[in-house]
Amino acid sequence: MSKREKRKKQRIRLQQLEKARRKLIDNGFEHVTLQVTNSRENYGTCDGHSTITLDALCLDDKPHELDETIDHEIAHLIEYKKNGRWTDNHGDEFEKARRQVR
Repeated sequence: MSKREKRKKQRIRLQQLEKARRKLIDNGFEHVTLQVTNSRENYGTCDGHSTITLDALCLDDKPHELDETIDHEIAHLIEYKKNGRWTDNHGDEFEKARRQVR
């Protein structure tokens, strides 16, 4: 990959992260840290209250994949905020939270 292609890829990644950050703020989670790792295990994880971790591969895939991942993790934050506890459950309450994501 040429230097020019690497710079373009980096610029696109930064734009995607900024969009994700705005979505967190729009949903009332301006205090949440957004970080990127090379875990290669999950597209995204959330500790329930302060950090969303994205895998670098998520940024390289189609933009809608990043949007879906961010929406999914924000739904976990909404559920945590509402219930005061962390859950991996993806049942009815999670789906309600998922529909609240803006």
